[in-house]
Amino acid sequence: MTFTSTVDGGASSLAVTGNASFGGAVTNMTTLSVSGTSTISANITTSSTQAYTGAVTLGASTTLTTTNSAVTFSSTVNGTTADTQSLTIAQGSGAVTFSSTVGATVALSSLSISGSGAITLTGNVTTSGAQSYTGAVTLAAATTITSGTGGVSFSSTVNSTAPVAGAAVVTSFTTVGTSSWTAPTGVTAVEVLVVAGGGGGSDEGGGGAGGLTYNSTYSVTGGSAYTVTVGAGGVGGPNNGAGTNGGNSVFGTITTIGGGAGGQWQNSPAAASGGSGGGGGSNDPSPAYTGALGVAGQGNQGGNGYGAGYKGGGGGGAGASGANATSSGAGNGGAGLAYSISGVSTYYAGGGGGGLYSGAARGTGGLGGGGNGGGSTFDTTAGTPNTGGGGGGGDTNSRGAGGLPQAGGSGIVIVKYTTAGSGTYGLTISAGGGNVNFGGAVGATNALGALIVNSTGSTIFGG
Repeated sequence: MTFTSTVDGGASSLAVTGNASFGGAVTNMTTLSVSGTSTISANITTSSTQAYTGAVTLGASTTLTTTNSAVTFSSTVNGTTADTQSLTIAQGSGAVTFSSTVGATVALSSLSISGSGAITLTGNVTTSGAQSYTGAVTLAAATTITSGTGGVSFSSTVNSTAPVAGAAVVTSFTTVGTSSWTAPTGVTAVEVLVVAGGGGGSDEGGGGAGGLTYNSTYSVTGGSAYTVTVGAGGVGGPNNGAGTNGGNSVFGTITTIGGGAGGQWQNSPAAASGGSGGGGGSNDPSPAYTGALGVAGQGNQGGNGYGAGYKGGGGGGAGASGANATSSGAGNGGAGLAYSISGVSTYYAGGGGGGLYSGAARGTGGLGGGGNGGGSTFDTTAGTPNTGGGGGGGDTNSRGAGGLPQAGGSGIVIVKYTTAGSGTYGLTISAGGGNVNFGGAVGATNALGALIVNSTGSTIFGG
C-alpha cells in the first residue's frame, strides 16, 4: 500500500497487511502497524503504539512520535542513501525495541531516542553521526554501536538482559549392551554415574552390588563419541548351586566391575570378588565362609556366613560392607550410595541379602536395589533392574522354588550436562573522535559481558 501524500487518521487506527510506503506525514492516528516492509519518508505521529514487522527503510530524515506508547521494529532499519537519513523517536514513557540491526546495510546519519521509556537493542547500530539514548538501555545481544565521528550519549542506565541459566540435559542408558554417546558441540565436561550389574545370589550367600563410579566433571570433547556399556545382572544360582558375577559397565575411560556372586553353601565355589564382593556361604554346623572383597573405590566386602542353620552373609554394597550372618539370621546386604544426577535422589548398588536354611531372620537387601534373601519361610527376590543391586541368596531345600537364589539387577549409565546459558552481552562503541557519555550506571542490574570504547574523544561516566 502506497501513500504518496499526507495521511490524517481521524483519530482511528491503521493496520497495513503487507508492505507500506509513506510519502507524506501521518497524523491524528491512534495505532499504526505494518506487517510487511515499510518505506518512511516523512514524520509519523500516533497517540498509541507503532509496530513495524518487516524491514524499514527511511526515504528521508524521520521523526516517529507516540504518546507514551511503544515503538517496535521487528526487523532491520536502514537509510536510502548512506549517511543521509536520520531517525528520531519521541515515545514519551513508551518502550522502543530494535529486534535487529540499525544501519547495517545503509548507515543512518544519526539516531536520537528522546523519550524516557526503556530501549532494547538486539543488533548493531551504525550511523555516521551522533547517537543519543535517553531511556534505560538493555542489550538483548552482543552489540556494536558505530557513530562515525559523532558522539554517543546514554542518559540513563545500560544493562545486559538478565542471565538465563543453561538447561540440564540427562541421558540414562538402561538397556544391557554397548552403544555410544556423542558430546554436543561446546560441552567440555559432564557429570556421569556408571554402575555395573549386580552379582547373582547363591545358596546361601547374597550377591555383591555392581561397582559404582561417580565423576562430577568428566572431561569430554564436543563432537566426539564415547563408548557406553550397561552390564547385565549376574544369574541366580540353581538349587544347591552358585550364581554368577554381574557384567561390567563402561563410559569412555571409566569401567566399573560387575558385582561378585554369593558363596555356595559348601564354599564350592566360594564367594566371588567383584565391584562389591559376594556374601560368604556356610556349612552346618561349621565352618562359616568369608565374604569376598570388593574393588577399592567401587564397592565393599561381602559379609561372612554362619554355620549353624546354613546362613549366608550379605553381599557388599557401594556404601557399606555386607553384614555377617549370626545365630539369629542371615546377613543383610550392604547399603548403596544415593545420587541426584537423574533429578531425584536415588540409591544405587545395594548388596543382596543372605539366604538361610533355618532361622527367623533372612538377610534384607541393601538400599540401592539389593534383593532380599530367601529360604526357611521366605521367598527370595532379585536385585532391582538398573540399580546394580545384588541378587538375594536363597535355600531351596527349606523353601522350595520360592527359595531359589535370584539374579542381580542390571547396571546403568547416566550422563548429565548443562547447556550454555545466555544473557551476559557485551557492548562495543566505536565513536571516532566523538565523546562517549554514560549518564547512568553500567551493568549495575545485570553485568555486561564486556565494555569496549574505541574513541579518541573523552569517555565520561556519570556525566
